[in-house]
Amino acid sequence: QTIAPQQQVNQTRSLIERRAFRECLESVKKSNTYFARVVTAALQHARHGFDAMHEAAVEKAGELSGQMFRKVEFLNILGNLGPLMGLLGTVYGMIVSFHELGQAGGQAGGDAGGLARGISLALVNTLLGLGLAILGLLFYGVCRNRVDALTVQATVQVLDLLEYFRPIASSGSSAGTTGS
Repeated sequence: QTIAPQQQVNQTRSLIERRAFRECLESVKKSNTYFARVVTAALQHARHGFDAMHEAAVEKAGELSGQMFRKVEFLNILGNLGPLMGLLGTVYGMIVSFHELGQAGGQAGGDAGGLARGISLALVNTLLGLGLAILGLLFYGVCRNRVDALTVQATVQVLDLLEYFRPIASSGSSAGTTGS
């Protein structure tokens, strides 16, 4: 899913500046980008005022970013399961080693090759589990940070555009009064 194509952001800004709100809404409704979906949610609440538009944009942004975060969550799960998979292999390797030792009557010199194979199996599985965990968590961190940076940037762009809809605050000073 595309987050916020600069051309779309510029076009939306131009339409809002020209006060072509209906055309703007129709334009963003046709798109499936993160930016367009958040702008659409905001513009559909325009009749309720600026605060409703702002709230709708923030809610939609939260929903969409949550969906994107869930897409990279499997890397976190993979990274956390890696050590457990390695431990499972380690335990299996140790079982093989002790089985070989038991077959030799408790004498380490009986079948040193079988004992070494079991220990090797345990260590290889530990190494693979740790490698899986390190890579999984590394890629999860990179992807999570990238999703966060892109969604925050796109949300800020939408909220910046919504400032065009903020009511102008009336000043409390009366310009018509003068001292005598």
